[in-house]
Amino acid sequence: MNLENAMSVQPTDNGRIMRNLALGANFISSHILHFYHLAALDYINTTGVIDMAPWAPRHVTDDMVGGDTAAALVGHYVQALEMRRKAHQMGAVLGGKMSYSPIFIPGGSTESPTAERIADYRTLLSELQLFIDNIMIPDVNAVGSLFPQYASLGQGCGNLLSYGVFDLDSVGQNKLFDQGRYAGASLKVSIRTR
Repeated sequence: MNLENAMSVQPTDNGRIMRNLALGANFISSHILHFYHLAALDYINTTGVIDMAPWAPRHVTDDMVGGDTAAALVGHYVQALEMRRKAHQMGAVLGGKMSYSPIFIPGGSTESPTAERIADYRTLLSELQLFIDNIMIPDVNAVGSLFPQYASLGQGCGNLLSYGVFDLDSVGQNKLFDQGRYAGASLKVSIRTR
């Protein structure tokens, strides 16, 4: 995007859409990674469920999830490894290696969409949507309901910044997630540079 601004180049619609789809695949992979593979280990007591790395050695506290819920989460942790791979595959289908993708160039993408690529992406996305809807979201809600006190922890300073993502037009003026900042309990949308 910065190179496009510097060179006064607008991406083609196909290039923009392929870029959004590859970036979306990376977002999905990242969310699965952060919940299951980075955070879940801190909330699950796997004593008697699984006694091998990365679950052992472990530090156990009284408020950790145990029993059948822990066993289910461990199974989903393993399944999430496969789902992350599928999310990476989605990005690679569009012409690159995830999470670094050499397909992005000023003006769009080095690859052209084909019926086969679109079908492959759609198949992988359908599998991921089933996993997210039927396993991940219920797991997040289940763990979240067991730790309600965490909703008020780690809020930071309350200031948030977004550079915007997922261009909905070739000019970059309209984004799915807009750019701007949230400071002092108010939203301040940035002035566009294009």
